[in-house]
Amino acid sequence: MEIWLTVLGGVFGIIGAFAGAWLANRYERRSQKLQERRDTTMNLYVEFQNPDMLHARILARVVFERNKKRQNPLSLNQMREKLKTEEWHAVSVVITFFEKLGVFLKNDYLDTKLARSLFEHDFRWWYDKYIEKFVKDDKLEATWSQAIEHINLWTTKEKKRLK
Repeated sequence: MEIWLTVLGGVFGIIGAFAGAWLANRYERRSQKLQERRDTTMNLYVEFQNPDMLHARILARVVFERNKKRQNPLSLNQMREKLKTEEWHAVSVVITFFEKLGVFLKNDYLDTKLARSLFEHDFRWWYDKYIEKFVKDDKLEATWSQAIEHINLWTTKEKKRLK
């Protein structure tokens, strides 16, 4: 009888050790994934604030404002063909950044709470003022517009939740 209790105690001990190791591993992987999301979010923020991106945002804003004042504003595809290389590059850099933000957000690569506080205001400003028209009008740009529309829905959903 005593031997069975010893064996049973050993079996439970082994099971407990495996359960503890499994839980520790699971906790460590979860913590690591959260840290990776924070790092990715912060890296994206550093990219958004770097001098080249700042220059691109300033120039893209000028280009978008000028385009809005045209009698017949250009679509993105027309802009690609008609703008000077530097101007198109600036517009493309801004659009591509928001596309990347949308893809990362959609695929759960970001710390969403941190991303919201770092990007929501700037995204809403660019989207509401300039980008929304292109998302709705430029059907040829379906890939980037889907990613950007994902951010729009994400920020809109949060606004509704807070009301």
